[in-house]
Formats: sequence, structure tokens, C-alpha cells
Amino acid sequence: MKKVEIKLEEVKLLIAEAACSEESIVLKRARALGMISSNIKTACTLAEVNNQLRNDSFDALLLDLNINKPHGLDTFQAIHGNYEHLPIIVVGTSEEQAVIRSAVRLGAQDFIFKNHIETVDLLMMISYAIDRNRMMVQLKAQAEFKSRFLAQMSHEIRTPMNGVIGLTDVLMHSENLSAEEREIVRTLSKCGKNLIDLISDILDITKLEAEKFELEATEFNLRQLVGDTLKLFSQTAADKAITLADLVDPNVPSLVECDNAHMGQILSNLVGNAIKFTSNGSVSIRVSSKQTEKRRCLLRVEVVDTGMGIPEDVREKLFSEYQQIAAASLVSDVRGTGLGLAICAGLIKRMGGRIGVESEVGKGSTFWFELELNHSDRVSERRFDFSRRRVVVVGLSEQRRSLVGEQLSLRGIESVCIDLNFALDHSTLWSLSKDFDVALLDTHGLQDEAVSQSLFKLRARCNRPEMPVLQLGGTLPQATLYEDLAKLLGEVGSQNRDQSVPRRDNLGLHVLVADDNDVNRRVAVKLLKLLGCTTLTAEDGAEAVEKLKSTEVDVVLMDCRMPVMNGIEATREIRKLPSEKARTRIFALTANSSRLEREACLNAGMDAFIPKPVTLDDLRSKLSPPTTSVEAETPSAFVSIGSLNLDQQQTLDKATLKTLQELEEPQDEESFLDDLINTFVSQAPAVIKSIGLGIETQDERRIEHYSHKLKGFSRNLGAMRLTTLCNEVENKAQVISKNREKSIAAAIEKEYLQAKKELIEDWKRPGA
Repeated sequence: MKKVEIKLEEVKLLIAEAACSEESIVLKRARALGMISSNIKTACTLAEVNNQLRNDSFDALLLDLNINKPHGLDTFQAIHGNYEHLPIIVVGTSEEQAVIRSAVRLGAQDFIFKNHIETVDLLMMISYAIDRNRMMVQLKAQAEFKSRFLAQMSHEIRTPMNGVIGLTDVLMHSENLSAEEREIVRTLSKCGKNLIDLISDILDITKLEAEKFELEATEFNLRQLVGDTLKLFSQTAADKAITLADLVDPNVPSLVECDNAHMGQILSNLVGNAIKFTSNGSVSIRVSSKQTEKRRCLLRVEVVDTGMGIPEDVREKLFSEYQQIAAASLVSDVRGTGLGLAICAGLIKRMGGRIGVESEVGKGSTFWFELELNHSDRVSERRFDFSRRRVVVVGLSEQRRSLVGEQLSLRGIESVCIDLNFALDHSTLWSLSKDFDVALLDTHGLQDEAVSQSLFKLRARCNRPEMPVLQLGGTLPQATLYEDLAKLLGEVGSQNRDQSVPRRDNLGLHVLVADDNDVNRRVAVKLLKLLGCTTLTAEDGAEAVEKLKSTEVDVVLMDCRMPVMNGIEATREIRKLPSEKARTRIFALTANSSRLEREACLNAGMDAFIPKPVTLDDLRSKLSPPTTSVEAETPSAFVSIGSLNLDQQQTLDKATLKTLQELEEPQDEESFLDDLINTFVSQAPAVIKSIGLGIETQDERRIEHYSHKLKGFSRNLGAMRLTTLCNEVENKAQVISKNREKSIAAAIEKEYLQAKKELIEDWKRPGA
């Protein structure tokens, strides 16, 4: 990176000081640097600082931490949060070292003491801060350019490659190819697919490097994801005669909250690698969990193979970029980018989890990852009562028999595993036949004619021609095994219907669909009719506002990108309407699922976000009335506390608090975290009182200012529920003040008291 040349005559400096007079030592030293006087601006209050920064651009800010006395750190965070790319040099007294050090840890470029300001030191600090900031801007621009370039190249390359792969697949099914030609086409297809995988890996690692990977936590069926992964690799495993199985502990929650797509990507990467480096034996996905808190669990996923194993010196580098699991000389037919595991590690880290590997050369490997996730108590798959059922498993492979035995054991089914040849040649089955309900015949490794012969001999050996026999194929999916056993045994006693989404097909709502695309409108109308809703439509935001003014509507489905007036502008206009109309529920419809898009929708006053393409389940879930809501107790409140899903958030974010603990230094006399907790506990009540006063006096500015202030306090300490609530209040201060929604202050105080309780009991040192 080329060093940026700093020219003092071009530098613009803002000095924020409580006593910004001509006698200020800071101002005198700054002018002594030789800067142009008109390029040095001053501000005496926090409001003046914000006003200057809004109306002008500066290369650096000298910030007196006492400008908004006595909350210096809070002042710094307020400015840094809104202008994170502005280099800030904090100024204070030697008695304020603890606060100054905290500011540097939280993002200040440097610090200087008022009583020891030398012109040379100030020059070096300003030059270094500007130089470093400009280089960071350049680096960010380069990273963004690289990301855009690779994304464009990915799109351009995929288009012709999809054609190549499609045509080779067509050729593969041609009857006119010779064996040699067929092998050439197969190689072409394999090369094309490898190239697509390479492009995907490069694009993913670039996104991770640029921190462009966006994670979206959604509720999904974990067992179904594991089962889908088995299906994805079933043919690949069958081609290598490898057994593929899953073993999900019954204690694992059915529904967890995580980024479904990226969780699937991690699983696919690990399973694909395991199959690639396993020449015979099995690859299994094992999932277990343990409860950590109410509706929260530590999930552990293991991908276990019986492959070649990994030497210790290689294991240490596996999760770095461009590292291969094994040298090409060891496995001649294995190739790859060396990016897959690095991508997995990056995603797991972004999700707040851990990833690792255990391996022994010649005996296989276990790749594992752990994530702490929220989960639901609802059941989303059929459960069967297999108590008092006994099964005999018969097959050639001891390893496969053992895997099936484990799967049965997880559901409390007693089983006996016997070698097929031994069973057919001895009287063992005769003695057991009266004790088991069904036989599982593993046909893996048997020729077609041998399967029917084995089935006949098995029944004859047991002297039970009518004996139920379930045949097992190459892949061993757990869910399918249970379903087939239940059908065979007629077991329906304790099965549960799918309870993941309660069906409410007669919602009786009147819904306004605002979308400029005719097809989108028609699809939405059709789906809504299936849910028992009546509809009207609008082709742009302005039309939607006018129709809402003249018609009683329960819900608006609002497309974000429309002509004349977009969905966000239309939502702001609706929120200005008379109270009843202003409270109409508005759901954003958009194909852009980025974090910024969601924030823009919510900040405009929308209640929820529905990604396109819209599904019936999405609409049913969003439009169905919640089972519990704070609105039921406070019907006048426009701020829908219940819609914030606070119950789905932890009061405190452990990762944030652990990071604060790590910032403490051995020589610190006072714990950094204890100091922050004390500040929060001592100052938050006054801020909450000010919010309540703002609501009482209908002072919109006071509500907005102090809710933002409390949000800064709570966010820095990881008080997530309180942060979410304060953010909602800040964004809707105008409506709250207008309607004097006093229940909001009570909700804030309730969340504060809970956060305070947990901080003191679980995170503060005794006596601190």
C-alpha cells in the first residue's frame, strides 16, 4: 500500500472543547502547525459538533472528553458510532486515563493530555491518524472493487459454463456414443462442475475477507437439513461404495434459529470432503446438543469418516486458505481449491461458534463444529412410539450393522445385529425369531439375484413366512428408517402432526397489496385468498396511500421498489395519517434481503420483513395473530413491543461481555467491565426517567435523544433486549410523544432492571 502524502495546508481539523476560547492550548498548538486558519473549526457542545460534522467534512477531530461533562466516554461513542471513519484523537487530563484508555479501545485513533501538548507531538498524531485513515479507505475501496469484480466475473463465467454442463449431460444420455467418447464427455462434465465450485469458493472467501457475508437467522428444521445433505451426496457415496448415514440424538431440538443456507453450506463442504478422502467404509453426520439456557442450546455437529486420516502437521493448517487436506501424491484423484475449510471456519466464526478436527492417520477423521443457538420447543416431524419393539439387523458389513443399531438405539429400539452368512447357515435366528417384531435386511454388497434368495432363506430360517422384513439400501437416512418401520409395524400411536406452523386458513383479513409488478400482485392475491383474506391492489406507493385513506385495511403488503413513490416513502406517509390509519400493520416485500434493506424498512416504520419470492407459509406466519402480545394489555400503544420478538433474544450477549473482559489489562487497578457496569447502573435510571418525562410532556426530541443515549449504554454492555427496545423508541419518538404512550417507559424500565440483575449477579466481581 502506497503511503499517502499529507499536506497540512489541505487538512481540515475540527476541535471540540468545552471551553473553546482563543486561550485554548489545544487551539493554539493546532494553529502553530502551519495549517490554514479557515480550515480549523471549533465546537463547544455536542450539538455543535454534530452540526459541524453534518454540514462539512473533516480530516480529523480533536475531542475533549469533557465537552458533554460528565459522560465523556458516552460522548465519544455517540460521535464515533455515527462517523466511524473519522479519525478521532481524544483530549483529556492525566486524571482521566481510565476513560481515555477506554475510548482508544473502542476506536479512538490516539490520545493526548491537555497539560502536555507539544506542537511536534500533535503534528505527528494528526498526520498518523489521517494517513492511517486514508489508507484504510483505500483498502476498503480496493476490497469492494475486488468483490464487485469477482461477483461480475462469476456471473459472466457461470452463464456459458451452465450451457457447457447442460450439453454434456445431454450427451451423456445419448445412445450413439462409444465407451471412449462417453468417458471423454464424463470428464468434460466433471471439469465443468469443478470450475463452478472453484468460482463459488473464490467468491465466498472474498466476501469473508471483505466482511460482506450477511447472516440471517431463521427458524428451520435441523433434521430435515441433515437429511437433505445425505440425499445430495447419496449418489457420490454410492459411486465409491461408501455408506452414508446420519445419527441425530432425540434430544436435539427440531427447530433451531440459524442461517439455514450457510449451515447447509458448511455441512455440504464437510461431508463432501469426507467422501472425497474416504476410499471405503462410511461417512456419518452425528448431531447432539445440550441445553444451556431456556430455549437455547449448544449444538455439536460431527462429520465422521473412515478415510485416510490427516497427519498432525497438516491438521494445524487445515482451516487456513489454500491448504489441502492431503498431498496430491497421497491421493492422486483428489483436487480442490483448499478454500472449503477456510470458508467453513470463517462462517462458523461469524456465527460465534468453534470448529475443529480430530484424526488419526489410517483410521479416519472427525470434523466438528459447535454453535450456541436459540431453539423452539415445537415439534416439526412425526414421532413414533417404538417402546417394547425389538429388531434384528442382518447384513454383510459389520460397520453398517453397527450404524443401523445406533440409529435404532437413539429411538429406544432394542436390536440384535448378526452377520448375514452366519444367520443363514446357523440356527441363531430360529431361537430369536419369536422375540423380534421385524428383521432389517441390509442388501448392501449383494447382487440382485442374491437379495431375493437371502430374503427367502431368512424367512425360512426363522420359520416365519409372513415375517416383516425391511430392506436397507446404500444410504442409511435415519428419518426414512423410522418412517418405514412405523409403516411396517402399523405404529401410529404417538405420532404428532407437523406442529411447526399452526394452520390458520381463515384469517379474515382485508389486505392491500402494493406492487408495481402485475405478476407479483396476482401471485400475492392468490396466496392471500387461500388464507381466507380479501384483497385490493395498488401499483405504486402513492396509490397505496390514497387507497388506505379511503378504505378500511388490516394489513399492507408493501413492495419496496416502486415508481412514483417507493414503499419506504409510502410507509412514512402512512405513519403520518390519523392514529387508527397510522397503526395499520405494514409488511415489506422485497427481493433484496440485505441487512441495510431490512434496517431501512424497519426504520421507516414497517412492522416486519417478508423476502421474495413470497410463500404461503411466510404469509401465514406473518399474518397470523400472535399468541401473546404486549399490545393486548396496552391497545393504545403504536410501538408494537410484542412484534419486536424480545422473548427470542437473550437479555445479555455473552460474546460482547467476554470481549469486554478480554480488554482488561493486568496492571489495571479496577476491572474495566466492572467500571462499565457501575456506570450503566448509576446513570441509566436518570436517562429512563428523562424518557418518561419526554413522553409525559410530549417532547419528541427528549425521547429521541435519551432513548439513543440509553441504546448506546446497553449496546456496549451487550444488553440486547434493551437495545432493541430503545432503537424502536428512538425511531418512533414522534408517534410516541404524540400519543403519550406511557407504557413504553415501563417496558424500558423492566428490561433495564432485568439487565442490571444479570450483570451484577453473573458478570460483576463481588465487592466491585
